[in-house]
Amino acid sequence: KNDSKSIVSEKKKEKMTGATFQDVLNLVEKLKEDGQFQDALILKLMAEYKFRNEVATLKLIKIDNYEKLTEKEKTDNNYIVLKADGKMFISRGDFKTDGTYGIIITEVEEESLHNDLTNYISSMTDDIFFKNTSGKQYKTSDISTRIGRLTKKHLKVSLGTSSITKLYMGTLDQKTLRALKKLSKDRGTSINVLLASYFYDPQ
Repeated sequence: KNDSKSIVSEKKKEKMTGATFQDVLNLVEKLKEDGQFQDALILKLMAEYKFRNEVATLKLIKIDNYEKLTEKEKTDNNYIVLKADGKMFISRGDFKTDGTYGIIITEVEEESLHNDLTNYISSMTDDIFFKNTSGKQYKTSDISTRIGRLTKKHLKVSLGTSSITKLYMGTLDQKTLRALKKLSKDRGTSINVLLASYFYDPQ
């Protein structure tokens, strides 16, 4: 209810005014420079694609093995899939809203992210993408705690995936976003349908 009325709590306000989305991107580069490649990559995936904490459960798989998986195996897991030509995509079947959206395929097209992933993969010894200090796969709660501590240390505010997405949304054209929100309410049509059915782009 508060979100729909644009009412922001003091705690949220502190996060939104204490850091910017550019600060998050800058932190990614700082972590890389400091040799914290895993932390940098986790944060970069969250910033680039606005993923939630399901990045904790990513597994590496080659395209030929991925295509042999059952639908249930794809639905119950999250993968970074390597294609034969060196390109890759992320397949997410296990995330917060998977009951609504099913499996989501995200092509890794951003060049620097692709290069970072490629370099990171070359150092991996098994299919578990991100591991804690004990060498075991992260839990989603572990990732949340880790990112919160990192951002608190470097940016002075503890950020999570929702905060990062809010900061990103703040960089967008607010006038257009408000117009879409009003049009959606007045017409009784979702923003998704407005864009899919009514947005005309001659290009």
